[in-house]
Amino acid sequence: MKRIAYRAFGEPATVCQVEEVPEPAPPGPGEVLVETLVFPVNPSDLLRIEGKHRQKPSFPAQPGSEAAVRVLKAGSGVAGFSPGDVAVPMQTESWIQRRVVAASSLLAVDQAADPQQLSMLRGLPGTAWYMLEDYAPRERGNWILQTAANSGVGLSLATLARERGLRTVNIVRREDAVAAVKAAGGDAVVLAEPHDTLAERVLAATGAARPMAAFDAVAGPATRAIAACLADNAPIVVYGLLSNLPCEITPQQLIFQNLSMVGYSLPAAIAKRSPEAVQKDYMALSRLVASGKLRIPILATYPMIAIGTALRHAAEGGRDGKILVLANA
Repeated sequence: MKRIAYRAFGEPATVCQVEEVPEPAPPGPGEVLVETLVFPVNPSDLLRIEGKHRQKPSFPAQPGSEAAVRVLKAGSGVAGFSPGDVAVPMQTESWIQRRVVAASSLLAVDQAADPQQLSMLRGLPGTAWYMLEDYAPRERGNWILQTAANSGVGLSLATLARERGLRTVNIVRREDAVAAVKAAGGDAVVLAEPHDTLAERVLAATGAARPMAAFDAVAGPATRAIAACLADNAPIVVYGLLSNLPCEITPQQLIFQNLSMVGYSLPAAIAKRSPEAVQKDYMALSRLVASGKLRIPILATYPMIAIGTALRHAAEGGRDGKILVLANA
């Protein structure tokens, strides 16, 4: 049986290796033996391997924040999962072919959904879902704004906002990203630069309606630019750091527009909800995947033995689509 491991922080394609490890023991009470079908390479995975993430593992470390798995065997007392079921694990360290996990750590999903799409369900659509739940206006027809709209979270947010009856202003950095955002359900797509005219261009796109909330994955000067577009009392939800720069905002924007800025973490959003509520939310998301309404572009898939190539590809900038690894290919 194979897994991916690393024994020191560094460049992911260099430090990560494929290792042979023993097969897991049979599942005990309340546990299931699962086979990993596919896992994505996420930015958070790369940060952890590089040692730049807040969470630091002990070595040897096994990466992985997401996956889609198939149940092979269920231990005694397990209800809700049977051999053959596809599920989404909440546990990390997912870059391994087979493992035993607590049944309570698995999310049940629509069995008609594509496992490759399900492998990305927890992080990308999940982030968009809970940001909208916690910070988007409730009234249909209102506008919201987001940066990095062609990212996996951004495309999910555009789709899910439309499902809620909200309209989105989607900020992108490249003209060739516009079509994908519109296909995902984005109402208006605006280029990020020049920053000093962003508000004028956003208000032209919305018919002078100011967005009631903003979701920012870029930070840096982009934060100040989007603040100028917003309605009074709007939250700016910062969930990414693509610019690697501090968020910029003026005191006048904070004071006279009464804006608020909050940091957003998916684990924290999940932790404040009951397991039953989280299960219900992710089942709803998986049904949108099964229906074809919710889809994340996939740029390339690799077998586990080509993990170095997959990691190099995932580290490239300007990609349109996720890099996935087929654990048993």
